[in-house]
Amino acid sequence: MHLLVTRLGWHYMACRLIIAAITGLWEYLLNLYVNFRVAGKHV
Repeated sequence: MHLLVTRLGWHYMACRLIIAAITGLWEYLLNLYVNFRVAGKHV
């Protein structure tokens, strides 16, 4: 977020929304492929 605001000059609230979306997607994918994986079945 710091790089988006200082280097690119974007508004901090837009950066927060972008970072929140990226983090949410990352957490969802980690949960999908790590926590909820069925034993013996690869996705």
